[in-house]
Amino acid sequence: MANKLNQQAGFTLLETLIYLALFVIVSLVVSLILLSTTNAFLLAYNRRMAGTDGQNTLMRVVLETRQATSIDVANSVLGANLSTLQLNTNDSGGSPTTVKFFVATSTLFVQTGVNTAQALTSSSTKISKFMATRFSTASSEGINFDLTVTAGGRASSTGTFSDTAVVRGGY
Repeated sequence: MANKLNQQAGFTLLETLIYLALFVIVSLVVSLILLSTTNAFLLAYNRRMAGTDGQNTLMRVVLETRQATSIDVANSVLGANLSTLQLNTNDSGGSPTTVKFFVATSTLFVQTGVNTAQALTSSSTKISKFMATRFSTASSEGINFDLTVTAGGRASSTGTFSDTAVVRGGY
């Protein structure tokens, strides 16, 4: 009976260290899984943002180019990595006006007439290339577009988009 009174319940130091080591290993594995999942989510989100912004932006530029009456070559910077494109067109009332596309602070802007320029891309994406290259034939003129959009910071994604538009007044 005296022997039972001297035994103390509890864990030994060795058992405590083993449990602590197992806890640390399991915590590290869970942390790595969470970090990997977060990075995968960010990458997927940034791919979607770059794709959506690139497609919508290029669609608007091509639409405006196709509806234009001519390309204002004198006020455009064509063939450059960050081109400026100014189109001569008509507003909804039929009056002559201009539509200008340009990149400032890694954002693509559109300016119609004397109105304030509006951003075509979201604040979470950056334009690293907007190249508008003019081509012309005896009966038409148009623009080849190359656009590169990057979204995100830590898990960034880049999309490259290309399209061609013939100016309505050019055929």
